Amino acid sequence: MSSTKYYSTQEIKQLEVLAMQGTKNTPAIPNFTLMQRAGLAAFNLLQEKYPKAKNIVVLCGAGNNAGDGYILAALAQEAGLDARCYYLKDPEALKEPAISAYHSAKKAGVVIESFETNTGVTGADIIVDALLGTGIQGSLQKDYLKAIESINAAHKPILAIDVPSGLNADTGEIIDCAVKADVTMTFIGLKLGFSMENSEKYCGELHLNKLGLAEELYQSV
Repeated sequence: MSSTKYYSTQEIKQLEVLAMQGTKNTPAIPNFTLMQRAGLAAFNLLQEKYPKAKNIVVLCGAGNNAGDGYILAALAQEAGLDARCYYLKDPEALKEPAISAYHSAKKAGVVIESFETNTGVTGADIIVDALLGTGIQGSLQKDYLKAIESINAAHKPILAIDVPSGLNADTGEIIDCAVKADVTMTFIGLKLGFSMENSEKYCGELHLNKLGLAEELYQSV
């Protein structure tokens, strides 16, 4: 990968805020537009790396990482694939822009069910990790731990969105356990934790998409 710059999660948030506010030289990008771009980037990578995959299972958590997953699932369903989302948090309780992403998936006909009642991810051609992203804090809750273990135990290709769940994006530390992705699509900038030696075996092949942020914004962070 050509870029060797790494960013803390706080710096990534600063870049997101700058992008949404805009500058006199760069138009503001709505938060939901950023999420749509992220979901599209992840879906395009999925198709590039796994063109024969027909059954897509996305595990969704409680924040914007889940929103990226719902966007990906909507795009997959619209492309004629069979997309399923298993959620760990009731999607009706999500906040914007993630709840809009959920409604996009629902409108597209994606099957959306509770992970608690549907733990079988083995029928997937590929599993998408949209559980935590950069949002990990402290120890993993039991349901997230169970979900991560089920992802790893399925022995299916794994695409992680932004950050493999369980990997601390700032330190590279593994919190209890982490998704061992084959491919990771990360957004805006490379996370500081990716520079740590052990992160490669969890991230797999790492790809970066800056979501259309102007270079001017990076110079100010």
